[in-house]
Amino acid sequence: MELVPREIEKCLTKGETFERQYNLRDATVYILSKRLLIKKGHLVRDIEYSHIKSIKYEQERRVIALFGGITLLILAIVVTQFFDIGWLDPPGLGLVSIGIVMSIVGLLPRERVELKITGQSVPLKLRAMDKIELDSLFKLIMERKP
Repeated sequence: MELVPREIEKCLTKGETFERQYNLRDATVYILSKRLLIKKGHLVRDIEYSHIKSIKYEQERRVIALFGGITLLILAIVVTQFFDIGWLDPPGLGLVSIGIVMSIVGLLPRERVELKITGQSVPLKLRAMDKIELDSLFKLIMERKP
């Protein structure tokens, strides 16, 4: 069991225990025995497990990067044809290189856990730096959700 952070120690109710802390990309999630505390910036959300309507694990693509990369590749074709320059000349090579990198980044999946909370229309989206940490968070919440 991890040490209880000071800011969480004063939030614990009688009989409640601190179990784990997750430092995610844009939030810190504290797993307590009766509820979740999610800190994003200066805002802390207190969510009882019984208020979680649904939880899902999903992958998303970076669509903007993908379309930006494809656009740059098309632009490279137009520029090299219109100005009669080769692919290995700096403008053509630069556009092609950036376009390929952006397209690859757009194809790479990004995982997140999405929580739908009772009484809130917008789902809470949590992203982690690595998949293992996100998997662990997902499993812990699923175990506690009634």
